[in-house]
Amino acid sequence: MVYQTLTGGQHIDAIRFTLSGLTGVTTQNSQTPQGFILEQNYPNPFNSGTTIRFSLTSPSDVSLSICDILGRQVHRIHQPGLNAGAQQFHWDGRDAQGIDLASGIYYYTLEAGAQIARTKMLLVR
Repeated sequence: MVYQTLTGGQHIDAIRFTLSGLTGVTTQNSQTPQGFILEQNYPNPFNSGTTIRFSLTSPSDVSLSICDILGRQVHRIHQPGLNAGAQQFHWDGRDAQGIDLASGIYYYTLEAGAQIARTKMLLVR
């Protein structure tokens, strides 16, 4: 061991680092989706609005349906011809008529061609 003497006669061990291998971090091009992905909305829970992010592997017509806890559709966003890659929708917590919805759990379902994904979110007023 190697010691260093500090003022007052105290000793501490010196530390030696040896690299025994390489560690790497790979990055993915954000424009190249790795699959059909529906992310958790952010923020969650939310109050006045939330963002729902997703990725498409190929250009597609996309529908986002938002349903209440009983399965009733309260809002729907349809966007034809979205490009492949990262996309997002913003939802303001209102129904199709523009009326503020009550606090509670809501489910959102993303459909792009034959691909479907669903998750839940929490609206807190």
